[in-house]
Amino acid sequence: MVFTVTHIGPGGAMHRRDVQAASNALAMAWMEQLYGFARAIVAIRKGGAA
Repeated sequence: MVFTVTHIGPGGAMHRRDVQAASNALAMAWMEQLYGFARAIVAIRKGGAA
């Protein structure tokens, strides 16, 4: 599955990426590994109906 993940760091910098992962929790964890602690983070699944 592909998720669009938006990560906002403590300083207010926003990063948005498409991430391929098995779940939204794994996609968000990957972004936190990449950019560090998130003040806000969201993962939205892309594509059609399940």
